[in-house]
Amino acid sequence: MKPSIVEKVAVSEKDFQRAVLDLAHTLGWKTMHFHDSRRQVKPGVFVGDADAAGFPDLVLVRERVVYAEMKAESGRLSKAQLGWLEVLGYAGQEAYVWRPSSWEFIEHVLAHHSLEGGPHGIPQQLTGRDS
Repeated sequence: MKPSIVEKVAVSEKDFQRAVLDLAHTLGWKTMHFHDSRRQVKPGVFVGDADAAGFPDLVLVRERVVYAEMKAESGRLSKAQLGWLEVLGYAGQEAYVWRPSSWEFIEHVLAHHSLEGGPHGIPQQLTGRDS
């Protein structure tokens, strides 16, 4: 695939996510973006489903299901986000943290029918797995 603008300039998480969704749609993926299910009722006070906190930003479905947490280059995972990625990985799901610098990898993941290997997208140091 041709290089994307995502690879060439600093982009916001919102613009990066839009580029990933555009690519996914081009490649035939059904997509779902989850907004934070909590609602801020006043500064620092949220109501809603606490268990949903940290759920990955995107769920992509074609011949398999891919979960992706979108982060700007300098963005950090919250404990809740890491918890969801770990449990999805332990359940054998493809769960990733995607940043603009991983564009080539994202293209590979979305263009191919499956990836081989262990816990998908979760670095070994985060899962505690040896394989």
